[in-house]
Amino acid sequence: MPTLILTLPEMASSGGLAREALSSHWEVLRLRASGVNAGLRSRADVAIYGDWRDVTTLCHVLDRVPLVTSRDFLADLPAEYRKRDVRLLRLRDAFGITERTFFKPSDSKDFPARVYLSGKDLEATVAAADRGVSADSLILAAEPVRWRIEFRLFVLDRHVRAGSPYCRDGAFMTSQTGFRANDEEVNQALALASNVLQDSRVSLPPAVTLDVGLLDGRGWAIVETNPPPSSGTYGARLDRLLPVLLRSTVSRYRMTREEATWASFGFAMSRES
Repeated sequence: MPTLILTLPEMASSGGLAREALSSHWEVLRLRASGVNAGLRSRADVAIYGDWRDVTTLCHVLDRVPLVTSRDFLADLPAEYRKRDVRLLRLRDAFGITERTFFKPSDSKDFPARVYLSGKDLEATVAAADRGVSADSLILAAEPVRWRIEFRLFVLDRHVRAGSPYCRDGAFMTSQTGFRANDEEVNQALALASNVLQDSRVSLPPAVTLDVGLLDGRGWAIVETNPPPSSGTYGARLDRLLPVLLRSTVSRYRMTREEATWASFGFAMSRES
């Protein structure tokens, strides 16, 4: 029986995932890292969901490794899928940028991903957060753009398993407003995803959240990728999402060489060959 572990405090999507997991005859646990026992560490069929910091803490305790895209994924993505300027750079170098820029941590949640007035604005935000972020941390810097609509797609073995629109013209959709898109938008989003997933130039872990959207005046492009264990589910079908979560982390001691290439930064590389 697979086990779904929800971190505490829970994410907004946790309740729905718990109900779906129980109806699929999964075990559901709500845990902090201090509540992990030896029996859980030996389990192979474990899925984790919650805030990214709590997910990584639980993974360390459970001897599991999150599988994520490389930090330079978006910057290295073929231009026809990106359709905007994106650079990977050190945080200290970003502080010197004088124009409005979208900044995003490359592999953490150390500061909010958004458009900043300048690098100085980013520097003030990082200082106010007081999280001890290293100035040598790698971050993404991108030109500000306008997304007309954005979709979140949950991908397993390079096939879309579940998805939902989640934002239109900068306004996030909710269960109250509904997660709505017309047939043309859905088809275009899936067509882009299909092209990306079939392209051998694009390297992806076995399970990943792929966000795609319509750029104003430029067409459909990849917004970003995220690790499924901390991705909001929006209107996605949760029964199809659970297998994606299950594949998103692996045992440190059963990890294959291929899986090790996707090991989240900071996790040990112990693996079986």
